[in-house]
Amino acid sequence: MKLKMMIGIGCLAACVVCPTAFAQDEYAPFEMFAGYNLVRSAVYGGTCPLDRVFCDTVMGNMNGWNIALAGNINSIIGIKGEISGAFYSTGNDIAKLSDYSFMAGPQVNWRIKAFPGTLFGHSLFGARTRRAILDGSNEDYNRFEIAWGGGIDWGKGRVGMRAPQIDYFPRRNRGIVPFYNYRISTGIVLRFGS
Repeated sequence: MKLKMMIGIGCLAACVVCPTAFAQDEYAPFEMFAGYNLVRSAVYGGTCPLDRVFCDTVMGNMNGWNIALAGNINSIIGIKGEISGAFYSTGNDIAKLSDYSFMAGPQVNWRIKAFPGTLFGHSLFGARTRRAILDGSNEDYNRFEIAWGGGIDWGKGRVGMRAPQIDYFPRRNRGIVPFYNYRISTGIVLRFGS
């Protein structure tokens, strides 16, 4: 705990004491990201009080895609919108799951002159829609969605690579079971505008 606090204080001090380390001159007004994502779900406490098929379905890996567009107000602050989809199937049609998120929120960028990329953090809010097919019965629902995360965009030209972006989603499925989902994304970043 002390180590994390010291690292946090050191990073804050570096930002306050060394403002010249941030590049203020060149940045793209718009950035678009498109790529692959892997979503990992875990139940709080490691056990699921619901039926076994449901727990096996939501406590695994889901593969999908992620598309985001960020408009940079200045070199540090931007507004981001994101659409993503994640999917799971047991392969024998016992369980299928499709999960779509639509979110937007602020993004903070750290453009350091000596670093060959951009560090960013965001806080996104929006909606999630899920369709689950379990043993032939369908269940559809919509929920409020929150995501906190960040990542690294490598390269400072018109085309770059995002590797990785990591997001945390605190969720409650069926209103009673707290799930903690993590998403790792990677892909291509395109920068455009004047």
